[in-house]
Amino acid sequence: MEERLKELGDPSGKQTSEFWNEWFHVVCGEDHRSFEWYCGVDEVVRVLQGSVPSSSDNNKLEDNCDPRMIHPGSGNSLVPVRLRDDFGFRHRHTVVDISNVALEEMKTIHDQKSSSKEESSTVEYLLGNVLEPPLPLEDSSFDVWIDKGLVDALFKDASEPCCTQSRALFSEAYRLLRNDNGILVVITMAEKHSIQLVLDSYWIELGSKSASLDIWELEPVSGQMRPFAFVLNRKTTEEKDSMFRWHKSDGEVVEEVDIPEQTLVALLEQVSSRCNDSRARFRQGMKQQIQDRSLATLEIKPWGADTNMEKLKELIVSTKWAAASSDGQERSINPHWHLHESKIVPIGYGVSKLVLQCIVNTDDLDHLVEAICEWDGAAVIEDGVQSVDVDWNQTNMIAAIPDIIFPQAT
Repeated sequence: MEERLKELGDPSGKQTSEFWNEWFHVVCGEDHRSFEWYCGVDEVVRVLQGSVPSSSDNNKLEDNCDPRMIHPGSGNSLVPVRLRDDFGFRHRHTVVDISNVALEEMKTIHDQKSSSKEESSTVEYLLGNVLEPPLPLEDSSFDVWIDKGLVDALFKDASEPCCTQSRALFSEAYRLLRNDNGILVVITMAEKHSIQLVLDSYWIELGSKSASLDIWELEPVSGQMRPFAFVLNRKTTEEKDSMFRWHKSDGEVVEEVDIPEQTLVALLEQVSSRCNDSRARFRQGMKQQIQDRSLATLEIKPWGADTNMEKLKELIVSTKWAAASSDGQERSINPHWHLHESKIVPIGYGVSKLVLQCIVNTDDLDHLVEAICEWDGAAVIEDGVQSVDVDWNQTNMIAAIPDIIFPQAT
């Protein structure tokens, strides 16, 4: 798959349905793989929970604060169904994509994740081109617009044609969002031209009414490049914001930053510099860990032939694993799963084993094996698993993680 993706080339600036149909045909494959660009669903939720009113009960939204969301260029992401099923965002989600292959793949994957037709109907699918507005949707009909890599995919620079198309895209977003507290989320690798296009939209909106800007550092699904979320919130107050808020990835520090000189050019330089500094710190932290990592192959055996192996795989890769530290406190184990290398291998008497690859800190490999062995199955897989073995012939220390970020399977 990775070789074919390289043949297709950098998707940045690709705007045709023909390209994206071929791209999704390659990445989905016959087994209907789903992929998440840039960051996992948990990071999207962290941003939304910091931007949308919620209750204190498990961070679930209040019944009367359940936002309607639109997902332009969603690809075959699990974000819509996981927001609905796992995080309490129960209202209707609308997915828009130019690729009919992506939409069909999404329907297949989402239907598999939905336990009833009623749940499945809460996600609607629209074949459409966001660069050719208007979409057949009513004005002010959405609370949240979630762009996860769309601006990066559509625009390769900030040339005049791209700026014109970008303004049309954001104008359509603001048409569809509520005038009072409509929230636009753009998740991006924050190259300078992408920052310019997003901030240009913010500056235009700020000129016509009040709006706020929040920028969130995000944890990537793989690689050494940190993505960011730009959150633009339309406000009903007349007061103009003279600052933006910078959210650190640890979720604890929110820094209010003055908008320098109250000009777009100065704001662009300020934000670009901060994103570059944040990326540099993240890469430095990765380099300190990189020599102590392994590409490990795990063989996970269930108790019996009736185990749903696909469900087992889903639970293994979505569980947050932890180990006890020397002071008795739990510390996180953060394996990066390579699901395109996963296999379900028959071993006899109707029983199969699950083979998974992950990149993990070498010192944590034994702890990960132990944690999976002691896992209770999350009330879905009865009694968890029988055993976990490391295939040492297929496990190696690694010296680097590629900078090229391929989609992370989920």
